Amino acid sequence: MVTLSTPRRSQMKASRSDRNVVSGRFLLTVAVITLLVLAVFVQHVDSPVKWVIFTLSVLPIFTTLYNRLLFLKGSVVNRDEVFAPHPTGSTRTTLPGVALIIASCKEPFEVAKMTFDCAYRARYSGTREIIVVDNTQDTTDVDFRLWKSYVESHAGGDAGIRVVFRHNSDSAGKKPGNIDLAQKLIVDSEYVVFLDVDSSLPLDTDLLDIAVNRFEDDPKLGVLQFHTVPTNNHFNRLSRAVSVAQHALRMTYLMRARGGFAMFYGHNGMWRRSLLDVNGSWLEHYRDNVIVTEDLLKTLGVYTNGYSFEYMNVPTGEWVPSSLKALDSMWMRWTYGGFQVLFKYFRPIVTAKGLSRMQRIDLATMLVSYGTSPLTYPLAFLWFAVLPAAQAALLVSLVLWLPMLLCAGVMWRHHRGADRRPMLKRLGDLYAGMFLVETFILAVQTRAVVNFIAGKKQGWRVTAKGTEDRPRGLEVLTGNRFMVGLSGLTIVALVAGWGYCHGFAASALFGYLVVALIPVQLLLCIVVYGGEVQGADEDVLTAVIDPAGLEPVIGEELLVVASARANC
Repeated sequence: MVTLSTPRRSQMKASRSDRNVVSGRFLLTVAVITLLVLAVFVQHVDSPVKWVIFTLSVLPIFTTLYNRLLFLKGSVVNRDEVFAPHPTGSTRTTLPGVALIIASCKEPFEVAKMTFDCAYRARYSGTREIIVVDNTQDTTDVDFRLWKSYVESHAGGDAGIRVVFRHNSDSAGKKPGNIDLAQKLIVDSEYVVFLDVDSSLPLDTDLLDIAVNRFEDDPKLGVLQFHTVPTNNHFNRLSRAVSVAQHALRMTYLMRARGGFAMFYGHNGMWRRSLLDVNGSWLEHYRDNVIVTEDLLKTLGVYTNGYSFEYMNVPTGEWVPSSLKALDSMWMRWTYGGFQVLFKYFRPIVTAKGLSRMQRIDLATMLVSYGTSPLTYPLAFLWFAVLPAAQAALLVSLVLWLPMLLCAGVMWRHHRGADRRPMLKRLGDLYAGMFLVETFILAVQTRAVVNFIAGKKQGWRVTAKGTEDRPRGLEVLTGNRFMVGLSGLTIVALVAGWGYCHGFAASALFGYLVVALIPVQLLLCIVVYGGEVQGADEDVLTAVIDPAGLEPVIGEELLVVASARANC
């Protein structure tokens, strides 16, 4: 006879911890690997200057390894838990109302219309409110007039859907101000979905029903973040590369939510309205500047108000930048905003009651990494000043290139079944996304850190969606002159160092080439992708999560739009 024993509490706790990507065991592993990497460094530290460089290197090395190892652990060790289909939960016959908020400003009408149509046609068993708040200041603009007219034409068209368009004449509040105004216009809804212009929802699944039922099952659930994937990766060569990097980022957020700090993206997610009411205004300032990462700021309030946060592994759509200018703007805003939140709310982050110890550590690591991870690039050159060329090359490889290469392998495996293009094209996009685009992003983050320290205000530029002029020839280089100049000076300095320290000896060349990959990849990104913008003839209907569901509705209306533009 076999006796079945009940697992002890400690065993059950360990089992739950093993299912988490972020755990005490993971943190210990990162710490140990960081110490092993630093062991390569410390044996050559024999002067005060070298000790300063070593001390400055500790945190960037830790945060860089933390983020890469988190991605690898979630993709390999915890893959089944991270990518498991979201359970449907209970099924109720009567569901409370849901409001869908779309904050917009100077958006192309076709893109805004696509998002509205997804919100209007998405399946839901209860009543809906679709609230659009737009703070375009030029109300004579053709896109604004078409957008306003189209939304208002749906008011009263369906008894179960209340449609509101409100113009916000105050542009100072930017997107957070639009959201604050939109929340005041909600009448009956108990749950709120936030959408960006370019967001798309699946029309062939009961996404909203599943989400609301999950909220109804758990009264302490405050936010459900829908899994988000790029849908415009086919627009040009850059959008394909950026989609790889962006998808890896979204996967990382999905992974860190298991045991770590789950973050709201600012769109494609559902909130409990009662939590929004106590969470306060989305519009906050730091140093007389609007905090430009309102999503991160308000996520912290979920935990401090005693609610929980979950990710919902049901794909929804978003667009990624199609030009380097748009990519630069997006990452400047994210990095600068991360530092605004870190400096204004450092104490609440450290002491917040709603956060577990691992969530607090993960959040602090994420925020600090906005500044420390890009510092690994300039520090990599300083390592050559304190280490022999071979050891410096080994350190750069262990911190930067090897983890990134392993992450690229994970992305290759993740997409191998979905991407049917020739292998060389897939490899090219993978390399560009994981290395060229990532190098460009880290260079942008470095500039954002400098701007924040210098007190330079960060504006809020709407991410372009097909409205940019294509730079040509020298415009590509002059438009990115800071990065081109920095890369050029770095290459010259490396060549000079090779000659001065080693007399151009071939035996030392490999070490310098390893670190030279940084400026070379930055230059390559600018030269190859600097002239890319979204084509004017791109069909936005091909850039949604469920294109088939929208084609019958809006096919003929695009002709009306084109005619209206021609007459203006």
